[in-house]
Amino acid sequence: MIEEIRLQGKVIALILDVSKATDGAHPATDLSWPLQLLLMKRKKGHVVANHMHEKVLKSSEQPQEAIVVVAGSLRVKIFGRDGTKVGVYEVFTGQCMLIADGAHEVEMTSDTLAYEFKTGPYVPDKIMIG
Repeated sequence: MIEEIRLQGKVIALILDVSKATDGAHPATDLSWPLQLLLMKRKKGHVVANHMHEKVLKSSEQPQEAIVVVAGSLRVKIFGRDGTKVGVYEVFTGQCMLIADGAHEVEMTSDTLAYEFKTGPYVPDKIMIG
């Protein structure tokens, strides 16, 4: 359900596969991460009670992003911050990759529809790796 991708013992990315999800709510991310991800699989009729979240000032120095593949597929190359190649991962329809740290390259391997979530705001902050 959740595959951890590690570099020197540290989780730098996750792949979540909804097809392998069990019933319930499954937090996927470390509580210290700025981008929190929860995988839910619930039966028809389940209700998450009416609620809101308290406004809390939050800040982060560590940008993170998640790509949710709605249709299609993509290939993600993961690197450490020093350029060390960690691996190449395929992400398919119904899967999500959360990139917690390091560098990455994303190639669409078919016509793809995906959502990207990133700690905001979207600003020109990319550091291109040669």
